[in-house]
Amino acid sequence: MLVSQIMTTKLITLHPKDKIKRAEEIFNLYNIHHIPIVIMDKVVGILSQGDVLFLSQKPVMHSFDQFIKEQKLSLGTIDEIMTTQVITVPHNAQINDVAALLVNKRINAVPVVNEGKLCGILTSYDLLKLIGNETLKQVEIES
Repeated sequence: MLVSQIMTTKLITLHPKDKIKRAEEIFNLYNIHHIPIVIMDKVVGILSQGDVLFLSQKPVMHSFDQFIKEQKLSLGTIDEIMTTQVITVPHNAQINDVAALLVNKRINAVPVVNEGKLCGILTSYDLLKLIGNETLKQVEIES
């Protein structure tokens, strides 16, 4: 089975100079955990909800530190906290190869590209849905 058969294609993307606060709003509004960061359809980074949570939940000891944290959240840009060493996969990659990649690299999402341009994202959630669907089919066959 190919990645293109189960990847998410309705994407929300951001630009590296978008505000961190905007990403936080998107994570909360759309209940997603990864956002590809793109410039003209080319993947230049990926931002996880964990990246934003780490920044927003980071404990502070002094009120000045709290002020700095709040300023970074509201004025800081995504390129300050995104992962730039992004692993991408081609749209025609095999699911089992990409699943192994996720496990080996200890990551939960990979942007999917076709001829260098973003066309989807494959997440651990997509793989779990596939496993769940296959399990249900097997149960129905056995019943």
